[in-house]
Amino acid sequence: MAFQMDPEQLGLVDEVALVTGGARGIGKGCAIQLARAGCHIAIADLDEETATATAREIEALGRQAEVVVANVRDPDQVATMVEEVVARLGGLDVAVNNVGNPTGLQPFLDYTTELWHDIVDQNLTSSFLCCQAEARSMVERGTPGLTLGDDFVSLDGATHCELTFHQARVPQSNVVGAVGEGMPRLAEEIAVGEGTPRTAEEIAVGEGTPRTAEATPSKAPTPT
Repeated sequence: MAFQMDPEQLGLVDEVALVTGGARGIGKGCAIQLARAGCHIAIADLDEETATATAREIEALGRQAEVVVANVRDPDQVATMVEEVVARLGGLDVAVNNVGNPTGLQPFLDYTTELWHDIVDQNLTSSFLCCQAEARSMVERGTPGLTLGDDFVSLDGATHCELTFHQARVPQSNVVGAVGEGMPRLAEEIAVGEGTPRTAEEIAVGEGTPRTAEATPSKAPTPT
């Protein structure tokens, strides 16, 4: 039997949660669990049909569900997405920025700058745009909230934001630190058997974050 917690203990009953990439996979799982915890859910996805089917499942749990079609790489669409969520559901308290995909897996020397930018935009820039728009909305409304990303959980607002019901304060943030964190990992990726592409399964062992790519069997490196 799966472990379940009383929604009242989580403090999320009637809160509004936005889940990007929430139509299927991990995003859908997050949306369903947040609904079970008492949240009303906004699903942002490019696949409107699948997102609508997920929304019907959430409504069957007794929660409100809305679908917003948005490309989270586009700052204007991200801003509109957040505005629509607030307008339709009355606020924004929780955000799960789930969009991302370990696409383009291939030997390091075969990467093009175009593919590099595509991967960064899909997995990092999209999260930055969403976090900023969500945090801005929370600050403007003076609402304490919670944003979730691949590698962080930040209470009372968004990353580097401190919010209260009566006052919103946003300390200065150095986003260079986020970029700098990527350098050691890039070195690790290059060092992992240059010339041997890593599979989604191998990535999952260390990170646990591939979302849509299917894991494929991998060979252990031959001892030398």
